[in-house]
Amino acid sequence: MGGMTTPKWIQLRAAAENNLRNIDVDIPLHRLTVVCGVSGSGKTSLVLDTLFAEGQRRYIESFSAYTRQFLARIEKPKFDSLDNLPPSLSITRGDRSRNNRSTVGTASELMEPLRVLFARIARLYCTRCGREVHEHTPSSVMRFLGTLKAGRGMLGFAFEWSDKTDLSQQLFDFQSTGLIRVLLDGHIVELSQDRTELAKSVSKSGSGIVILERFQLGHADRLSSLVPALEDAFSQAASEVLLLVESDALDVNGATTYSIDGRTYVEHRFSRELRCSECGLDYLPAEPRLFNFNSPIGACPSCTGFGEIASITRDKIVPDRSLSLRDGAIAPWRSPSYAHELEELLAIASAYKVAVDVPVSQLTDKQWEVIQRGVPARKFGGLDGFFAWLERRKYKMHIRAFLSRWRSYEICPECRGARLSQSALAYRYGTEHFWDLCEKPIAELREAISQLRLIERLPNGVETSSISSAISEVENRLQYLDSVGLGYLTLARTMHTLSGGEAQRVQLTTLLGSDLVDMLYVLDEPTVGLHPSDTQRVAESIERLVDRGNTVVLIEHEPYLLFRAKHVLEIGPGAGEKGGQVCFAGTPSAWKKANTLTSRFLFAEKSTQRSIRNIGPTRLRLIGAKGRNLHGDALEIPHGCLTTIVGVSGSGKSTLILDTLVPALRRELGEETDDGLPFERLEGLGEIAGCVAIDQSPIAKSIRSTPATYVKAMDEIRAIFGGLPAARGARLTASHFSFNSSAGRCPVCEGLGFTVVDMQFMADVRLTCSQCNGARYQPEVLAVRYRDRNIAEVLQMGIAASVDFFRGEHKLHRKLQPLLDIGLGYLPLGQCVSSLSAGESMRLKLASHLEEKSSSLIVMDEPTTGLHFADVELLIHCIDVLIDRGNTVLVIEHNEQMIRASDYLIEMGPGAGPGGGRIIDASPRDVFLASANTPTKRALQTNIQAY
Repeated sequence: MGGMTTPKWIQLRAAAENNLRNIDVDIPLHRLTVVCGVSGSGKTSLVLDTLFAEGQRRYIESFSAYTRQFLARIEKPKFDSLDNLPPSLSITRGDRSRNNRSTVGTASELMEPLRVLFARIARLYCTRCGREVHEHTPSSVMRFLGTLKAGRGMLGFAFEWSDKTDLSQQLFDFQSTGLIRVLLDGHIVELSQDRTELAKSVSKSGSGIVILERFQLGHADRLSSLVPALEDAFSQAASEVLLLVESDALDVNGATTYSIDGRTYVEHRFSRELRCSECGLDYLPAEPRLFNFNSPIGACPSCTGFGEIASITRDKIVPDRSLSLRDGAIAPWRSPSYAHELEELLAIASAYKVAVDVPVSQLTDKQWEVIQRGVPARKFGGLDGFFAWLERRKYKMHIRAFLSRWRSYEICPECRGARLSQSALAYRYGTEHFWDLCEKPIAELREAISQLRLIERLPNGVETSSISSAISEVENRLQYLDSVGLGYLTLARTMHTLSGGEAQRVQLTTLLGSDLVDMLYVLDEPTVGLHPSDTQRVAESIERLVDRGNTVVLIEHEPYLLFRAKHVLEIGPGAGEKGGQVCFAGTPSAWKKANTLTSRFLFAEKSTQRSIRNIGPTRLRLIGAKGRNLHGDALEIPHGCLTTIVGVSGSGKSTLILDTLVPALRRELGEETDDGLPFERLEGLGEIAGCVAIDQSPIAKSIRSTPATYVKAMDEIRAIFGGLPAARGARLTASHFSFNSSAGRCPVCEGLGFTVVDMQFMADVRLTCSQCNGARYQPEVLAVRYRDRNIAEVLQMGIAASVDFFRGEHKLHRKLQPLLDIGLGYLPLGQCVSSLSAGESMRLKLASHLEEKSSSLIVMDEPTTGLHFADVELLIHCIDVLIDRGNTVLVIEHNEQMIRASDYLIEMGPGAGPGGGRIIDASPRDVFLASANTPTKRALQTNIQAY
């Protein structure tokens, strides 16, 4: 044992996943390693598809066979050996949730500890009368009795009878259990009396009180004997225990009173349930799930926890009120599928005096009621009946999509946007309920939680020492969010409203919030979408993971992080088949002297600054935007040039451009769009004919999707093969050459080229299809050849090679050319899109928009995501092509290359959240970069000096 040493390196040998070329890699343990290289070079294949996947697979394989059947099955990556690999966790730039239920609090895993804490510190107040509600026990009742003045009292519980027979039976039951007194009609009645005669002397139905005990207040030694009677009362009472106290023992103050044998008694009710004694309202006990808007217990029943309710609105149904009914004013009935609804309306219009040839704005309320309510007698359901019919069929996807076009959302009137039920909102700490805490800025909430430690005993009687662990858990997670610059956000903020950089940092805190050690943390470009100043904060947070004793491997292009690493791996030299090799492995200082593509770009190749295009006077103007944190500053975008919006994450860039400008412009152009944020007016549309927004929503990742199908090049390829004489002779059409059609695909693998074998408790295995041998098609389809290649061989060709192969096919060339322009010429036409790297996926999406018509405003949200420096140059070239064709390009970006390639720059800030939302600079590039008086300019300079 004394000769054993602790391993210092993860040792990977002969890695061959995807395009990796049997490479050997050593990664230092307990250090920060950054993997860089051009997009598609094999970084993801090495880090995620090999290191992380194998770490996860080994973890799952450590469980029993029974347990493994319930867990995800991970295929073993291709390599010869992998030694000293720690258990692995990852944060990838996966699909960000677009669901309204996903908030900053849920995504950062902070809601659960906050719910636990709130359940302990909150007090319950009746939502109707505002009085505090308690759950009573014999001990709490005894404490109450100790506060009363001397006097007489009675203990009992109420009962009711529906008729005299019922009363007689209940009195018999009471007597048989040993009870001897009841209060009926203001008199104490002994049960030893004749029950029949007693029943005759009272009303047919009513209520009374069973007296369990009579006692004297003000004598502690006598009062202690009341405890058994209280316990008996709580066990026998159907709902509440009653105390009747003489009125001179306590002021009445509007309480219920009884006149008993000439004396006045005041009623006090004590429930073992959480019930308001004044209003009779019942409440649920405080537990974490009560404060969970994703739980049926805690969610508001009206909006089911969304905070908003959807309704069909007339403004969307009739977008143009100048049209007549006959001309199609009712937009849902313009569709051929539902045109019969309009025909039915026109058929009955004259009978019910509905004008069909005048603008809808001139219709009377009575006429519109016919359209809205319908005429059941004529079997016309109107708009109400039409949408009710659709609601019953919304299990179909296309019906749900159709319905969403006519809906608008408004704040739920029951919970007022708080998402929680009234029982949950009845609990408050101080004056704030749970959702009030969630709507506090994180920095402010952190301070409020810290104040709990200064209190020894909370108002509800809880000792803070008993909840110190819950306070620490919430404090720590809030501190992590604050440390990465998100202190201005609220836990209630929905994830889909965040910028890419904000969402990335929220996800990062799930790792920072754990206390694991000796782990392998794999992060896929954690600085994507981050302002340079935020990059420094994220780097410090990542280094804290290493300081705990973990190993961190990043896929990254950001120079600041490259030079904070202890070890650098560059994969390349090119992409696809030209990549998959280790070009450099060593320290950042040694890498500076290496002759690799990335090091040359950073240290040797200094391109001259591009000249600025002429910026004309015509501009698109958005005035008075005040959504979220915006302050209404006028936005001006010059036509015919590249404008870049910069600013710290959370400063309002996405809010201004994607959530305000794009919907406003699309609405003005008559295009279908979601509701945008408020603004005053939009000017300067004369030179804008269309609007295209390329945001960060993911592309389709279907196992059947390929680059050829994504850009619709497959349609042309199928048409070429289907038009060949050999195909016509075999009676084959273009559909036979689709691997998504049963007409010509292999029936065994259904056009995938492989079959999946279920290995029971082991990972599923993909085997090449034994029928088609991976060719995807039936033999008669493969027999058709074009220039000596069949359809399967064409799909294996790279995009660049296929352009040469299909020479003369101009339609196909037009669809493939954008892929070449964006640097994806190395991808095979038939490669599965789900196997592409993040950078390749982003460029594929951009390529589908490179053929836009002229005079469009093209908005791009961080298009450099996942791109190497060399790939960014290709992207800038593509943007130049778009502008040369007469388009205007507007980019939200932090990338320095994009900033220096811009013609005009607009910076938002100066801070994030409430500290942002203003346009602090707007000027041509050279003027913008000449000074260093804004956060972006200062941060760029700081990062450049760092390396």
